[in-house]
Amino acid sequence: MGECDGSCNDYECTNKESNMKKICIAAGGTGGHLFPANTVAKKLREKGHAVFFVGHRLQNNAYREKDFSFYDIASSPLKGNPFKVLYLLLKGFFQSFWILQKEKTDLIVSFGSYHTAPLLLAARVLCKPYILHDSNVTLGKVTLLFKKGAAFVATPFPGENQVEMPLKEDFYRDQPLSYEKYGLEESKRTILVLGGSQGAKMLNQLVDPLREILGDGYQFIHLTGKETCLEKGLYRKDFEASMAPLWRLADFAICRAGANTLFEAIYTETPALFIPYPYATEGHQKQNGRFMENVVKGGRVLLEEELSLPKVQNEIKTFFSEEQLEKMKKAIAEYKRTSAGEDFVEVIEKYE
Repeated sequence: MGECDGSCNDYECTNKESNMKKICIAAGGTGGHLFPANTVAKKLREKGHAVFFVGHRLQNNAYREKDFSFYDIASSPLKGNPFKVLYLLLKGFFQSFWILQKEKTDLIVSFGSYHTAPLLLAARVLCKPYILHDSNVTLGKVTLLFKKGAAFVATPFPGENQVEMPLKEDFYRDQPLSYEKYGLEESKRTILVLGGSQGAKMLNQLVDPLREILGDGYQFIHLTGKETCLEKGLYRKDFEASMAPLWRLADFAICRAGANTLFEAIYTETPALFIPYPYATEGHQKQNGRFMENVVKGGRVLLEEELSLPKVQNEIKTFFSEEQLEKMKKAIAEYKRTSAGEDFVEVIEKYE
């Protein structure tokens, strides 16, 4: 190969004398894994690094394939037919082995879920350095399995390896509040109801009865994961790409307790009633909710098995007593002030 004249697009050629890296982002599953992965990938690309994704092709809005090159690999949770599980994991491993070599990968950054296990195994065999990011209070199975060989295990919770939770870009932009844009009124109390990137049937079923019981003084922002409609006092949509304005419009939220949701509530200082998804791996949503309740003191947990309409109604009335809501907002603000972590992108750039 002759000397580069600056006109080629080959990563190895144009970056051989720089500190730029070829970074593989390993992610899959739901928005809780993909949203922070997308944010970090974009920041790394802005700094000049070459970034590509490896994981499982999603059927929701959490990953936009046009943003980055993407490799789909086989994967499987460690349950079900053992022969099928073994076949899929081995297939994913060999696919990952080939991808990491083909792309001349310098570093792998994994955001959890079983979809990343074959790639991390290939990284270990090839002696490629990898960093793990686990966004839940309770470390996931894949994180626990591969943490021993990791260059760094990042978490957004207080501790030695705390990093800032990478939220979507719109949370870091100043935007004027616009109730009118969403058919809402500034004078009314606004409740945000959401069940994560894929929605939650149980939460969806609460909204219309609550609207009837609470009356005209309340209005709702309802993200369903399925249908979309707009009517007076209700902004209802299946998925919202830009969540920051909706969190900022809300006085209070009723939501699951996925990590993304938790830190969006913390960032916007929005008290919330958390109803954890009861089948989340290792009960991590329950632990996330308890962290917000007991450590941050900016929310309460109501378990789904204890759920009833009167209980939710009572919680809302308790939250909207002026003293309680303001007390929680101040507690969240104090937690933010005293518990900042490192910038995760800066952490990544330290490792070869």
